[in-house]
Amino acid sequence: MSGANSVINGIKKTGDALSIDVLYQTEENLKSNQYRAVYKHFKIIYKIKDNRVLILQIFDSRQTPDKLKS
Repeated sequence: MSGANSVINGIKKTGDALSIDVLYQTEENLKSNQYRAVYKHFKIIYKIKDNRVLILQIFDSRQTPDKLKS
């Protein structure tokens, strides 16, 4: 498996593991109802709506945090 495919699969597994019952950390650049999970250097930004986990953004944290706007 290539490096890129490995990263994509890891992000998918992290996303699949998100639950409405377990909320991860908040981030100062996000709205109050948004959370982040981390896989390697990627932040998975999500929120809970109608008892569903909605992934809003996948952000490479090697970038400037100012680019992470909700």
